[in-house]
Amino acid sequence: MTSVMTMVACLTAMSVCVVVLAEARLVAIDRYAAGITRIHNKYRNQEKAANMQMLIWDNTLARKAAEWSENCYWGHQRRGLGENLAYRWSTGTLKPSDVIIKAIKGWYNEKFIWRWSTQCGAACHYTQMVWAKTTKVGCAYSICNQLRTTGSPVRNAHYLVCFYNPPGNYYGQFPFWYGQRCTKCGKSDICRKGLCCSQAKSHHNQYLPNGRRIEDELIGQVITPKYSSTRNQQVDKSKISVSIKIMYDGKVVHRDQIKSRYETKIRNDVMNYLLKKDGDV
Repeated sequence: MTSVMTMVACLTAMSVCVVVLAEARLVAIDRYAAGITRIHNKYRNQEKAANMQMLIWDNTLARKAAEWSENCYWGHQRRGLGENLAYRWSTGTLKPSDVIIKAIKGWYNEKFIWRWSTQCGAACHYTQMVWAKTTKVGCAYSICNQLRTTGSPVRNAHYLVCFYNPPGNYYGQFPFWYGQRCTKCGKSDICRKGLCCSQAKSHHNQYLPNGRRIEDELIGQVITPKYSSTRNQQVDKSKISVSIKIMYDGKVVHRDQIKSRYETKIRNDVMNYLLKKDGDV
């Protein structure tokens, strides 16, 4: 997707206007969403945090990030969300995956210039990344022929914008509670690989980048082709969908819902699929 923004600078004394076209090409973020989430959770897991929540991808945040990145403006939006920004430029070709990985690593490496305190100082990217109460992330990636900055515009800039919710970096608050992992999770949370996973994050209410609900995606990609066709067995999709929801909410599926050993296998495969989709480390 390509958008064009017009910037007009006028020299009033001479009544001369200079028109500059700032073109932005929005890179499809879908293929990088799982990786971005996984890397964030990997770094969050490295902290000795007692209450660190697992992040999930949020498409609404990603859309808002896309609207901002397409402006090709190097600055924060400041509309009630956590924000991390990064860009790289080159006269040659840059791979989006490399830019994303290096940007997130750069944010996290601010840890080494920060001292444990209730102020983020010069490490606000890092503290937002590891803000324990943040549960959602959504990012966008635009290639700007000119990225507007406080100085000269940056040509051929690859611009990454990540938004977070709830936001972090509240003055007077620590980013997380220091202690043994998962010892300060919510009452209804489950601990997954050192991170608190809230039942409120049930994936059957989440949407994938292609707009399909995740339970439909699971039924279409995992259950139907693997079990209906190869075993010539008709699968009751509504029952399986219910089982997915109950299992992912951390509850035990009742025995009367398990009609056969094949359904048990399906349930296990679905759980493994969810773990991969969730970006666990």
